[in-house]
Amino acid sequence: MFWVKDSGESARGAFLALCPYLFLVLTQDMMRGEIDSGSLENVLFIDGGFRRYLRLKNLVVAGCATAFTAGMFVVLSLPALWTGTFSGRRTFPLLGIAVAAGLYYVWLGTTLGLFLKGGSNVMLVLVVQAGLALVLILTAGAKGGVLTCLETGTFPSFGARLAFLGFAALCPNPLVSARFLPYAVEFLSLAAGLWLVQALAIGRLELARR
Repeated sequence: MFWVKDSGESARGAFLALCPYLFLVLTQDMMRGEIDSGSLENVLFIDGGFRRYLRLKNLVVAGCATAFTAGMFVVLSLPALWTGTFSGRRTFPLLGIAVAAGLYYVWLGTTLGLFLKGGSNVMLVLVVQAGLALVLILTAGAKGGVLTCLETGTFPSFGARLAFLGFAALCPNPLVSARFLPYAVEFLSLAAGLWLVQALAIGRLELARR
């Protein structure tokens, strides 16, 4: 639709802004359901092998989602490459921050999935984001608020910058923009922190004998 109504660049931008949700959705029921089902209690996972298996899920989801995103990016870029209008300087930063946000979603979703069953991990993230969107709408007129910072990319105070960092952690998709590329470091740092949380949680995990 974006391609037809506007341009290929708009289509790529819209896809990259939304694609982190693909990373999140793929984490649905990736952990708790299998842990509680008893399917990990077999010889394939003897001597704690189930822990390595659970950690590996992060990399599998991240790899599959990244490959799909890169493939779609190439497809959406073909017309611009054909006509010579493709601008890597504008577009590759978008791809980089979109993938960084997606990787953060993977580790966020799987970490929540260690404690929540079914698709509750994905639903929790979406509900929090919906609540945050409502708060932003109600405070849209506030001077120096998150929406102003998001629009201008500038921060009137250190407190405003901290608030924006919190916003980025809760709702990274609006930051899929070339000017917010440095926030890719925040997303990857958060993913690394969640990986440590997972390592501790999975390291202490004991399967119930059935």
